[in-house]
Amino acid sequence: MAGTIFYLYNQSNAMPEKYLSMNEVKMLEFFRQEDENAFTAFYNYYSPALLGVILLITRNKDAAYDALTKTFKEIWLTKKDFKNTRRLFLWMLKIARRRAFEARFVT
Repeated sequence: MAGTIFYLYNQSNAMPEKYLSMNEVKMLEFFRQEDENAFTAFYNYYSPALLGVILLITRNKDAAYDALTKTFKEIWLTKKDFKNTRRLFLWMLKIARRRAFEARFVT
């Protein structure tokens, strides 16, 4: 699982410039259209903060990376259900926290 995370994070070097300088609302719009470059930009933008929270909860690096992968998988699968861009990070944080607690108590 951690290999997938590392691969996504390192794809930022290969992305067109428009994805690197995109604002959050525009990034979410492309992300909802299942644009893989937008997903990578979205991941690169939010994963450090989400991983930090997950690590605080799991206290285990492997479990944290697994929880982060599951978090982004859930975000990908439910992205069209999310309506309020003003609370985007809070929505993702809620998913990340739930996945982190699952990982902490399962391992």
